[in-house]
Amino acid sequence: MKDLRELQYNSTLSSLPLHAASLQLDDHCWRISQLFEESQDLTGILLFDQRVFKAMISRRHFLEIMNLPYSKDLFNKRKIIKIAQQLNPKPMIFKAETYIGKAVEQSLSRSADQLSEPLVVTHNNIYFTLDVHVLLRAHA
Repeated sequence: MKDLRELQYNSTLSSLPLHAASLQLDDHCWRISQLFEESQDLTGILLFDQRVFKAMISRRHFLEIMNLPYSKDLFNKRKIIKIAQQLNPKPMIFKAETYIGKAVEQSLSRSADQLSEPLVVTHNNIYFTLDVHVLLRAHA
């Protein structure tokens, strides 16, 4: 993990720890569970249709879905596309060159239910997730 103490006032999102966990919409839902279990610091998974970014599912949102009655039985054997309509299709997306302070300002303007959702960061057409709590700590 990158050392947040080395940040400068003009540091960008690219200087923060970013994650690139992704799956295809035609993968099975149990793969989401597997990725979250393998990496405890992973807060979100990027979902693609071939090479096109479609959505991001956060650990929190996924656990909310899976904790509903019968969800594990209903979804684990199905393809991710079956729960895609329950996902956040429009996560907040930033370029990696965005200043940390600007990203904090914009991310805090989200609705209350979205405030803890991870952010999506792009760099050279590669997508990453960023834990919003890491962003806030870096800003502090």
